[in-house]
Amino acid sequence: MDKTVAKKLMDDCMKCYEALESAELIAKQIEVVEEQVAVIKSILLIASELEEGIMLQLVKQYPDLNPFSDERPRTF
Repeated sequence: MDKTVAKKLMDDCMKCYEALESAELIAKQIEVVEEQVAVIKSILLIASELEEGIMLQLVKQYPDLNPFSDERPRTF
């Protein structure tokens, strides 16, 4: 293989290498997003369990404690 062909091949290989590096960075970003989604889903599940569990029991016993009632002033 002469040097001109070798240089062209090396240039093409570098383009491929750079594209793969970009793809790797994108894959890492996707992993981070997937981890964030998993955390958010866990938080939502816990909030749902809290709302449907102890909060519901408290509101059944003391309706005026309902934080979602329009009659109760919001503290936030």
